[in-house]
Amino acid sequence: TVRIHAVEGLQLHFHSYFSDDSRQDARTTHAHMTKLLSHLKKEKQFGGRGSTLWEDTDGCAKQYRSALTFYLLSLMAVKEECVIDRAINASSHGECIIDGLNGSDKAFLSRCMAVIGVPEAEHEESRMKPSSLIGTEERSFAEECAKLCRDPDRIDGVTGYRKHAKRESNTAVNKRFYHVQESSGIKFIGNEFEAKGFPEGLGTMQCYHIRADCDLGVGKIALRRIPCACDSCTHQLLLPWDVKESDPAQQPRYQRASNCKHKKALDDWNDWSIIDVDPKDLDQENDDVLEELDDGLHALAISTADQVEIGNYGAFSYSDDGEQGFYFLRWESPPFTAQEPLELTDFAPSMKVNAGELVCKGIWLDPVPRT
Repeated sequence: TVRIHAVEGLQLHFHSYFSDDSRQDARTTHAHMTKLLSHLKKEKQFGGRGSTLWEDTDGCAKQYRSALTFYLLSLMAVKEECVIDRAINASSHGECIIDGLNGSDKAFLSRCMAVIGVPEAEHEESRMKPSSLIGTEERSFAEECAKLCRDPDRIDGVTGYRKHAKRESNTAVNKRFYHVQESSGIKFIGNEFEAKGFPEGLGTMQCYHIRADCDLGVGKIALRRIPCACDSCTHQLLLPWDVKESDPAQQPRYQRASNCKHKKALDDWNDWSIIDVDPKDLDQENDDVLEELDDGLHALAISTADQVEIGNYGAFSYSDDGEQGFYFLRWESPPFTAQEPLELTDFAPSMKVNAGELVCKGIWLDPVPRT
């Protein structure tokens, strides 16, 4: 479920995923989250650097709390330029509104399967196709289930006239969305990771607060024992990243909140730890990881290009002969796609740009001493 701050007020949207594959682990959860974020960005309900996705999940370690989970969360945070803040609310599976909604869907689909023997069922769009159950033709059972659940009369319910408006506006779930997860969309099969750098007495199963931060980068995750969303802790986590601080563990946002509501009970027992997540086998295939990072770089390039305006200024970071700094320039054209390979001779050595890459014309600014 997703809580959306809409014009109509706070709304609850329910997203459900069907699959013909029985796999349920961090890989499928990552694929579902990818679909969800894509939907939310398309609807302009999430996105932009600095956005935070606040999650509340049960304690299934295989799906939500493992080294592979940590790595994929960090990868997604970097790709989407966001923060993913996950609170684990139980040591095992719990019962909540999601279980009730899934239960009603299962009961509905069971009724649809029970009527396939009726003669007219073959031609009714609101009935499950017999071929999807007995395999007489190529048809995805997951697609069939999603199609039935997407029926407008079922998603929106039967709405009444004015006298029912108040009751209908107070419904627990405002919108339902049903997705189909194809097996080809599940990546990172065979990739295994391990979390390193835990302080003494702390491990994966002792941490109920997980935070993937795009500023931490891929392969780093912030963990602590108890999730706390008091005003002081929330304010602390929203502090800006200090670019001068090279040690992520010393970043202001990951220091202890001085006025935490539970300070007397937790004290230093709930400090953040920055953990490294590395591949178990350095020789394992990383094509899926590289593809995700490439997608992230492309999204970052598009985001940066949208900010370019003729006459405004930009900066390129550099590291020459052990020195670090920035080259400044003034933009002289909007970004455009190179139609053929280009060679940029103003660089030493010259830089080659492939056809299809984004480029922009600009004028380098001269350095001014003591500025």
